[in-house]
Amino acid sequence: MLRPLSSAIKIDETEIQAAKWMPLEEFVKQPFIQEDHMFQKIMDICIQRLRKCYCGLTAHNVVSKFDGRQSTLYYNVGEPEDVNCDAA
Repeated sequence: MLRPLSSAIKIDETEIQAAKWMPLEEFVKQPFIQEDHMFQKIMDICIQRLRKCYCGLTAHNVVSKFDGRQSTLYYNVGEPEDVNCDAA
């Protein structure tokens, strides 16, 4: 969801050995992605966002039947049509 300021890559020799832009399909096949459950979930969210199928958490105002008080419940919606989602 981020956009680069430029396509030039400045390699920091103390931090990384190689840096390059690559297609998303190639990136998600990297072993460090495949072996890390949390990173896989992050990539799933990013891919869904690119496909305009993920709007993030949406605030929903609800009233409790127990005490009548209004609360805000945050959750993911099933379909992007369910909310005003601009995934441009």
